[in-house]
Amino acid sequence: MTLLAEKEKSYRALESSHLDTIRRLATAAEFKDDDTGVHIVRMSRFSAMIADAYGQDNEYCNLLEQASPMHDIGKIGVPDSILKKSGQLTHEEWKVMRKHPEYGANILSGSDVPVLKMAEEVALAHHEKYDGSGYPAQLKGEEIPLSGRIVALADFFDALTMDRCYRPAFSDQKALAMVEEGKGTHFDPEVVDAFFSVSDKIIAERERINAANNAS
Repeated sequence: MTLLAEKEKSYRALESSHLDTIRRLATAAEFKDDDTGVHIVRMSRFSAMIADAYGQDNEYCNLLEQASPMHDIGKIGVPDSILKKSGQLTHEEWKVMRKHPEYGANILSGSDVPVLKMAEEVALAHHEKYDGSGYPAQLKGEEIPLSGRIVALADFFDALTMDRCYRPAFSDQKALAMVEEGKGTHFDPEVVDAFFSVSDKIIAERERINAANNAS
């Protein structure tokens, strides 16, 4: 093996180790939010399926599927007393919660690894809204990276259809109606159209993932 090949092999091993560490942190963040980690499996698949329906190539879809599980990694910096609170958050608690996209982006920043660069983008942008009413930067329309616009919808739909500490799961019918209600305000209209073009497949994929998780 040449010196160049050895260096390349070492770099790939380091990159893989770095990525594995970050993914474990992302899973830890989900556990803080009373989840088994299956949410990030589902929403990452949904994100890739929406991206494909939107017309993105396989490379982009695969990258997004790998990056999107890290969207809420910043919740590591949010106290459990806020994350697991069953009642309404106070103004001060909500200010802390709204910091988690920035915490996540800071954790993921500074890497040249493509998946981590996209993960940083997703972490920072997935709570922005198409009409500019989101956070942390109140970005509007296409100011929001496409990855963030897609993950925002994928995360929203999956979160609606799972039990949370403060409410039971919504039905698929209600969740789909809420996505439609958010078209042009919360969500990019074209991303919503892409979502609905594969919504039946997304629901089937969710059931497949849940069945596999329950069987394990």
